[in-house]
Amino acid sequence: MAQVAYQVVIFVKVQITGQVIFGTDQKLRKAMMFNSFVLLQVFNQFNSREIEKLNVFKNIHQNYWFRVATSGLLALQVASVEISGIIKGNARLDYEKWGICISFGIFSWVVDCMAKCFIKVQHRLLKINLFKLELHFAPLAYFLEYPNLSLAFSFNLVG
Repeated sequence: MAQVAYQVVIFVKVQITGQVIFGTDQKLRKAMMFNSFVLLQVFNQFNSREIEKLNVFKNIHQNYWFRVATSGLLALQVASVEISGIIKGNARLDYEKWGICISFGIFSWVVDCMAKCFIKVQHRLLKINLFKLELHFAPLAYFLEYPNLSLAFSFNLVG
Protein backbone atom coordinates (compact mmCIF):
# COMPACT_ATOMS: atom_id res chain seq x y z
CA MET A 1 0.00 0.00 0.00
CA ALA A 2 2.88 2.35 0.76
CA GLN A 3 4.39 1.78 -2.69
CA VAL A 4 1.05 2.38 -4.40
CA ALA A 5 0.50 5.61 -2.48
CA TYR A 6 4.05 6.76 -3.26
CA GLN A 7 3.65 6.05 -6.96
CA VAL A 8 0.29 7.80 -7.16
CA VAL A 9 1.75 10.88 -5.47
CA ILE A 10 4.72 10.89 -7.86
CA PHE A 11 2.61 10.59 -10.99
CA VAL A 12 0.00 13.12 -9.94
CA LYS A 13 2.76 15.57 -8.96
CA VAL A 14 4.60 15.14 -12.26
CA GLN A 15 1.39 15.40 -14.29
CA ILE A 16 0.00 18.47 -12.55
CA THR A 17 3.10 20.48 -11.65
CA GLY A 18 5.68 18.93 -13.97
CA GLN A 19 5.80 21.96 -16.25
CA VAL A 20 6.52 24.30 -13.36
CA ILE A 21 8.91 22.08 -11.39
CA PHE A 22 10.85 20.43 -14.20
CA GLY A 23 10.30 22.97 -16.97
CA THR A 24 8.89 20.31 -19.29
CA ASP A 25 6.26 20.15 -21.98
CA GLN A 26 3.51 17.51 -22.20
CA LYS A 27 5.59 15.15 -24.36
CA LEU A 28 8.53 15.20 -21.98
CA ARG A 29 6.28 14.71 -18.95
CA LYS A 30 4.75 11.61 -20.55
CA ALA A 31 8.21 10.22 -21.27
CA MET A 32 9.28 10.93 -17.68
CA MET A 33 6.16 9.30 -16.28
CA PHE A 34 6.62 6.19 -18.42
CA ASN A 35 10.31 5.97 -17.51
CA SER A 36 9.60 6.56 -13.82
CA PHE A 37 6.89 3.91 -13.82
CA VAL A 38 9.17 1.25 -15.27
CA LEU A 39 12.08 2.24 -13.00
CA LEU A 40 9.82 2.15 -9.94
CA GLN A 41 8.84 -1.41 -10.86
CA VAL A 42 12.49 -2.38 -11.30
CA PHE A 43 13.51 -0.87 -7.95
CA ASN A 44 10.46 -2.45 -6.30
CA GLN A 45 11.78 -5.86 -7.36
CA PHE A 46 14.51 -5.37 -4.77
CA ASN A 47 11.87 -4.62 -2.13
CA SER A 48 9.94 -7.73 -3.13
CA ARG A 49 12.92 -10.04 -2.63
CA GLU A 50 12.76 -9.71 1.15
CA ILE A 51 9.23 -8.75 2.08
CA GLU A 52 9.62 -8.58 5.86
CA LYS A 53 13.33 -7.79 6.19
CA LEU A 54 14.89 -4.35 6.06
CA ASN A 55 18.03 -5.44 4.20
CA VAL A 56 16.70 -6.02 0.70
CA PHE A 57 20.23 -6.45 -0.68
CA LYS A 58 21.11 -9.51 1.41
CA ASN A 59 22.63 -12.28 -0.75
CA ILE A 60 21.85 -10.36 -3.93
CA HIS A 61 25.27 -11.24 -5.34
CA GLN A 62 24.37 -14.94 -5.09
CA ASN A 63 21.17 -14.67 -7.12
CA TYR A 64 22.37 -14.85 -10.72
CA TRP A 65 18.97 -14.81 -12.39
CA PHE A 66 17.79 -11.80 -10.43
CA ARG A 67 20.83 -9.84 -11.60
CA VAL A 68 20.29 -10.97 -15.20
CA ALA A 69 16.59 -10.03 -15.13
CA THR A 70 17.21 -6.64 -13.53
CA SER A 71 20.08 -5.79 -15.89
CA GLY A 72 18.01 -6.88 -18.86
CA LEU A 73 15.04 -4.78 -17.80
CA LEU A 74 17.22 -1.72 -17.28
CA ALA A 75 18.93 -2.18 -20.66
CA LEU A 76 15.58 -2.59 -22.42
CA GLN A 77 14.21 0.49 -20.68
CA VAL A 78 17.13 2.68 -21.68
CA ALA A 79 16.93 1.38 -25.25
CA SER A 80 13.16 1.84 -25.34
CA VAL A 81 13.26 5.45 -24.20
CA GLU A 82 16.21 6.42 -26.40
CA ILE A 83 15.10 4.55 -29.52
CA SER A 84 11.49 5.71 -29.27
CA GLY A 85 12.84 9.25 -29.17
CA ILE A 86 14.58 8.65 -32.48
CA ILE A 87 12.03 6.46 -34.29
CA LYS A 88 8.68 7.76 -33.08
CA GLY A 89 9.68 11.32 -32.32
CA ASN A 90 8.93 10.95 -28.62
CA ALA A 91 10.72 13.17 -26.16
CA ARG A 92 14.23 12.05 -25.27
CA LEU A 93 15.40 12.41 -21.71
CA ASP A 94 18.60 14.24 -20.88
CA TYR A 95 20.87 13.30 -17.97
CA GLU A 96 18.98 15.53 -15.54
CA LYS A 97 15.60 13.94 -16.35
CA TRP A 98 17.11 10.44 -16.15
CA GLY A 99 18.52 11.38 -12.74
CA ILE A 100 15.11 12.54 -11.57
CA CYS A 101 13.47 9.28 -12.73
CA ILE A 102 16.19 7.18 -11.07
CA SER A 103 15.89 9.17 -7.84
CA PHE A 104 12.14 8.43 -7.79
CA GLY A 105 13.03 4.73 -7.96
CA ILE A 106 15.73 4.94 -5.28
CA PHE A 107 13.39 6.80 -2.94
CA SER A 108 10.99 3.83 -3.22
CA TRP A 109 13.56 1.93 -1.14
CA VAL A 110 13.21 4.57 1.57
CA VAL A 111 9.41 4.34 1.42
CA ASP A 112 9.64 0.55 1.70
CA CYS A 113 11.99 0.80 4.69
CA MET A 114 9.68 3.25 6.46
CA ALA A 115 6.66 1.00 5.81
CA LYS A 116 8.50 -2.06 7.17
CA CYS A 117 9.59 -0.13 10.28
CA PHE A 118 6.01 1.01 10.82
CA ILE A 119 4.77 -2.57 10.54
CA LYS A 120 7.42 -3.78 13.03
CA VAL A 121 6.32 -1.13 15.53
CA GLN A 122 2.71 -2.24 15.06
CA HIS A 123 3.65 -5.87 15.72
CA ARG A 124 5.54 -4.92 18.88
CA LEU A 125 2.54 -2.99 20.16
CA LEU A 126 0.31 -5.98 19.50
CA LYS A 127 2.72 -8.26 21.37
CA ILE A 128 2.53 -5.97 24.40
CA ASN A 129 -1.20 -6.76 24.43
CA LEU A 130 -2.42 -3.24 25.01
CA PHE A 131 -5.77 -4.44 23.80
CA LYS A 132 -6.36 -8.15 23.65
CA LEU A 133 -9.18 -9.21 21.40
CA GLU A 134 -11.00 -12.30 22.48
CA LEU A 135 -13.42 -13.97 20.15
CA HIS A 136 -16.04 -16.18 21.71
CA PHE A 137 -18.00 -18.44 19.40
CA ALA A 138 -21.29 -19.87 20.45
CA PRO A 139 -21.26 -23.62 20.92
CA LEU A 140 -22.33 -25.82 18.06
CA ALA A 141 -25.45 -26.84 19.97
CA TYR A 142 -26.61 -23.23 19.86
CA PHE A 143 -26.47 -23.31 16.04
CA LEU A 144 -28.39 -26.57 16.00
CA GLU A 145 -31.16 -25.10 18.16
CA TYR A 146 -31.48 -21.97 16.00
CA PRO A 147 -30.73 -22.94 12.38
CA ASN A 148 -31.69 -19.49 11.06
CA LEU A 149 -28.67 -17.94 12.78
CA SER A 150 -25.70 -18.07 10.49
CA LEU A 151 -23.10 -16.85 12.98
CA ALA A 152 -23.27 -15.92 16.63
CA PHE A 153 -20.22 -14.44 18.30
CA SER A 154 -19.23 -11.62 20.60
CA PHE A 155 -16.14 -9.44 20.93
CA ASN A 156 -14.69 -8.55 24.32
CA LEU A 157 -11.89 -6.04 24.67
CA VAL A 158 -9.74 -6.87 27.64
CA GLY A 159 -7.23 -4.30 28.88
